[in-house]
Amino acid sequence: MIRRIFLAGLALFWLASAGCVTSSSGVGEIAGSVTDIFGNPVRGASVFLVSNLIGETSPNGTFVIREVAEGLVEVRVEFTSGGASFRGRNKVYVFANERTTSMAIVVARTNQLGNVRGNVKDEFNTPLVGIRVFAGGPLGSWMDVTDSNGDYIIRDMVGGFDYTMTASGRGYENDSTAFSCVAGSSLVENFFLRLSSNESQPRPQNVQAFAFTSPLVPTRSIEEARAYEAIKRLIKPELRRPAATRGTAISDHVEVDLIWNYVSTHETLGFGIYRGDSPIGLVSYDVLRDPLATFYADISDFLVPGLTYYYAVSRLNTDFPNAPNSESPLSVIVNATPVGNLLLQNVDFSPLRFNWNQVSNVDNYTVYVFSRYPDIGISPIRVLPPVSGSSAVYSGPPNLVSGNTYWYVVVGSGYGGASQTISQIDSFVAP
Repeated sequence: MIRRIFLAGLALFWLASAGCVTSSSGVGEIAGSVTDIFGNPVRGASVFLVSNLIGETSPNGTFVIREVAEGLVEVRVEFTSGGASFRGRNKVYVFANERTTSMAIVVARTNQLGNVRGNVKDEFNTPLVGIRVFAGGPLGSWMDVTDSNGDYIIRDMVGGFDYTMTASGRGYENDSTAFSCVAGSSLVENFFLRLSSNESQPRPQNVQAFAFTSPLVPTRSIEEARAYEAIKRLIKPELRRPAATRGTAISDHVEVDLIWNYVSTHETLGFGIYRGDSPIGLVSYDVLRDPLATFYADISDFLVPGLTYYYAVSRLNTDFPNAPNSESPLSVIVNATPVGNLLLQNVDFSPLRFNWNQVSNVDNYTVYVFSRYPDIGISPIRVLPPVSGSSAVYSGPPNLVSGNTYWYVVVGSGYGGASQTISQIDSFVAP
């Protein structure tokens, strides 16, 4: 049986205590990430729990809220940039003595946002309480839970995109629909759920695991956070959104991302995540309660470079865990081995040579050179051919302009491209 575990001590950016619990309340924690509509991490955004200002997001767009009363809670994010107001929100269920790590919030200009509301009933026209309603699209997934009247409302979805909506509850078949969110509008989508038949679930297909190691950014510049996300996209464009990261004891950021194919079924509740230090005897690790999910970020504080982690994913139906055969067979087992930190050395001139310390289990190194500071949408002017040593000589085209400043980053790739280590971003003046 899948069980939830408490992922203690994530070294994300810690926000203040929620300050809204009593001594008799069960309390848990929320860890999540905030991105804009382009998938960029949003640093320095104000984070609200209900109506209480809790703090700001980290340079990587992450947040952690401690001492949150168990139950369904809403987290709202707001910030202003260039005179425009941005906002996003989502809801998550908090369990006592556990950390919820799957919360993702997408922000957009307030005039780009729309709502969807409706009601969920059973086949006998009785309103259903506690049904989770998901809306998933190219930017992410939103969620709400029906109240005592069977009503739900999902606020601040980004308009102009097509979404799949699914109402899902234990013991019922899912009901799904597709709709287009319209900015400034509140659409209505109602659902009717039939009793489930304990439908067997197909195992997740095409599961892949990727490990990233990057240096702990010493400043809190949003430009640096965006730059590292841009570099990750150059390396692995198949990853659809950034994952939350955490710092290890040796001051790296390490994350393992899992992706798999989306399959529409009538009774998918979510996914079981299994992990182990060998391919034999994987143990249940987490439950991702989202039938539309195709992505999971492992942000455990215990991930360290040099160790191999094995993963598998199962699909859970809406009778889980109360019926036999309510969980699919495990997917194929995949693994990822984070590699160590990649440290740069001084640049040599005549000829221009980039230098670094080699990292164990890294097969090749690629140097990306930029005429501007790296960012989303900025392509490198030159990508040097991969090398296996500790240096690479720049060769054009293009030829560099004497006296101009250029930026570069070195990416080491190991284990057949499944593990990447990203150096700090540095600059030089062309001789």
